[in-house]
Amino acid sequence: RFAALLLLALTFASSAAFAQAPAVEAPSKFELAIAAAKSKMMADPATAYDLAVEAGKIAEADGGAQAAETATALWLQGEALNRLNRAGEAVPLLEAGLAIAREQASDKKVYGDLMIARAGAARTAGDYALALTNYQGAQKVFAALHEDRSQAMGAAGDSGSLASVDGQSREVGRSGGQVSEAERPDGDMEAMIAQIE
Repeated sequence: RFAALLLLALTFASSAAFAQAPAVEAPSKFELAIAAAKSKMMADPATAYDLAVEAGKIAEADGGAQAAETATALWLQGEALNRLNRAGEAVPLLEAGLAIAREQASDKKVYGDLMIARAGAARTAGDYALALTNYQGAQKVFAALHEDRSQAMGAAGDSGSLASVDGQSREVGRSGGQVSEAERPDGDMEAMIAQIE
């Protein structure tokens, strides 16, 4: 009889604990669209762009969209356009995202992501000084957020941008959108790439 009562008490306790367990919240439509855009970015940036545009529409339709949501949608749109060799179209979207993030989401990872994408567009346009500024800004954001992987990506991208300049001129100044050897970031490129992988 004691064993039966003990079993009944344990069953009741486990049922009560299960009932109190917090329910896992299903992802929102916005989160699903963002996740889909990210998953398509490497292999199919055109589809990623469409999904990011859809995410932006969802965020707008919410009415009370968080600044970080709008900035995230703009970042992914810009990043997709960069990958489609349409950097000129990406720039206004990335600048809009940066303006939002700077004012309302400067403590979010998306602020650094936007800077990296903007650096990519600047690099495509040959504006290496702007690319460097954005890469370094992203590194500061990621460092403050303790985002080691993203910080390494920013550093590797930074060095990669400058390496492409290196073949043209080893001693260049800030004027004309180029950077000097003294302004190059410290660190070994291979080590930074290893951190990313």
